[in-house]
Amino acid sequence: TRGNFPFGDLDPVGVVCQDELDGSILLDDYQYPVGSITVNIRIVNDLNGPLPLEIGYLIECNRLMLENHLRLTGPLPQTMGNMAGLFSVALLLNGPNFGGALPSSLFQLNYLNTIHIQDNLGKNWSLPTNAQVGDDTQLERLLLVRNSFSGIIPPWLAKLKQ
Repeated sequence: TRGNFPFGDLDPVGVVCQDELDGSILLDDYQYPVGSITVNIRIVNDLNGPLPLEIGYLIECNRLMLENHLRLTGPLPQTMGNMAGLFSVALLLNGPNFGGALPSSLFQLNYLNTIHIQDNLGKNWSLPTNAQVGDDTQLERLLLVRNSFSGIIPPWLAKLKQ
């Protein structure tokens, strides 16, 4: 764990944050995004193992993209429900051991507009049956393309706008 990054085992080296004004900022031992920038995280290093629970500490993150991580394992952690500023999530082309039930906490985020899950090799993907999606949900797009989803279609899907 880095001494200047107090969030447990999540090592920010290799995490690229993009702000809409200035391009990319690389988080490492010497740089950290400051001020009120829009933080978009696209993790570009090849992650190995499960996503750490500490990802939920990224409360100012607006967009999260995990793409082409063949060694990523397990489901998304429930702590993603702490990412209060999250606007969109994209999970694309990830490995055979990544998948599982999507956390119900993800569907309770106030600003979440888009969830895009496509071409992941993992098995046993499922939607939560107990998600508390209100009539005022901002979630407009739930794209589930060429994945191995199974289970029932939950009734809360009818509350989505698209």
